[in-house]
Parts: sequence; structure tokens; C-alpha cells
Amino acid sequence: MQSEKAYYWPTWLINSYNPSPKFRTQKQFFGKTQINLWRALNIYDDFLDGEGKPNELPQGNFNFRIFLKNIYTSDLPTYFLKWTENKLTILETANERESLAKKIKLKNGIINIPAKLPHFTDLSRLSDKSLALAIAPIAALIKANVIKTEVELKILDNFFKHALAAKQLSDDACDWFEDLNNGAITAVTVLILKMAKKKNIQLNINKRPEIIYLLFVEAAAEKTCHNILKLCSQAKSEAKKINIDENSPIITNLIRPLELASQKALDFKKML
Repeated sequence: MQSEKAYYWPTWLINSYNPSPKFRTQKQFFGKTQINLWRALNIYDDFLDGEGKPNELPQGNFNFRIFLKNIYTSDLPTYFLKWTENKLTILETANERESLAKKIKLKNGIINIPAKLPHFTDLSRLSDKSLALAIAPIAALIKANVIKTEVELKILDNFFKHALAAKQLSDDACDWFEDLNNGAITAVTVLILKMAKKKNIQLNINKRPEIIYLLFVEAAAEKTCHNILKLCSQAKSEAKKINIDENSPIITNLIRPLELASQKALDFKKML
């Protein structure tokens, strides 16, 4: 399990407050709980993408059941369990929304751009599908008696909301061509589609992919990098409210790689 980085999220968060080894039990238990959820969500995502393997679904359900059992039998405070229910409801709503979302129609590689494209005005909402991954790390903090109030929980909620939105946007930036080929409209592909529509350019993913790459560079790459950096900055601002500094493990392991990749892309674009 430790080979999957999500296992360390509870450890990174606890160590950002107190690096004392006395919290080893909480780190290990909730690290494993985090992996149970991580694996379940990955399997469910495959089904939402139309690539799910039926023989893996029981394993996904098993992992999700273990995650729920660990959270609800850990004697966590009522206010946290109520918050957990809210995160799981957000997850369910996001999955339902994705399953019902209209996709781009492709015929012989030609992309038929919809007359009405969605707006991604609140990029923090990109965390809706992954915000449940904040549950186990925060539960570990509570069981370690590191945080004790709903105010602290709300700040951590905001931290993860922006951090995980930045992570999702970064993933969308990496997968944009595959997403476009699969007909998915994301916060990145929508920028390409809008620019093509504005310039009245017909997109053919098979015969003229270079046009699409140029549109990505012109319309999406720089803007997406700036949006990722903004979300990271917002996450760090929330972290500061509870004395988590820029050199803490949760920042250096979760936030900094996103910042470095985005800044590297921006620096490269300046050289073009």
C-alpha cells in the first residue's frame, strides 16, 4: 500500500503540525484507510470514463466499504461525521453530474463543437470528485488530538478544496488530448473548443492534430498554468491560518510539485 502516494497524506498532514513519532498508529491506520478510498475511487472513475472492468467492481465496493467502516467506527466527533457525510454527498453528486454530462461528438476524427459550452467559473469545484480524499487525513489529525474545533476543520476543508482542484486541473492539463479524443469537456478542453469556435476552425483530431496542439498552446496552456498557481496560492493561504508553513510536508509533497510543473511550463513558453 505504501507504494501509492495517497497512503502518506495523513502522515504529511500530521507531520505538518507535529512531526513526533508518537502518532505512528494514527498515520498507519488512516494511511491504509486513505488507500481503500483511493482504490475505490479509481475503479469508479474508470466506469464513469466508460473503461470500467466489471470484474474489478467488487474490489472497488470492498475498498469503499472498508473505508466507511474505518471512518464510522473510529469514535470521531459528530461535527466531523456530519462534514464527512457532506463530502460524500458532493462526491455522489459530482459522479452523477459527470455521468449525465454531454460529450463532444466525433465523426471520422472531426470534432462537432456544441453550440453551448459549459463555463468553469469556480475552479475550486474541480475538487468535487476528489474532496472525499481529505476525510482520512483530517480524521487522523482529530484522533491524534491535534485539531479540536469546527473552525480548524473548515480551514482544512478549504485547503484541500483548492489543493485538490489544482491537482485535478493539472491532471486535465496532462490528459487534454486524450480527453478531447474521448469527447470529454474539461476546464482545459473547453478553452480549445471556444478558441476554435471563435476562429471558425474545424477540428480534425485524426488528420490535423497539429492545429489542435497549436490551439492548446495559444488558448489553454498559459491560462491553465496560471489557474493552477492561483489555486495553489489559495490553498497555502488557508494553510497559513492554522500555522502550516510552506516547508511543511503537506505543502512540499502535495502543492509544490504542481507549482513547479506549472512554472516550468510557463518558463518554457517564454522561450518560444
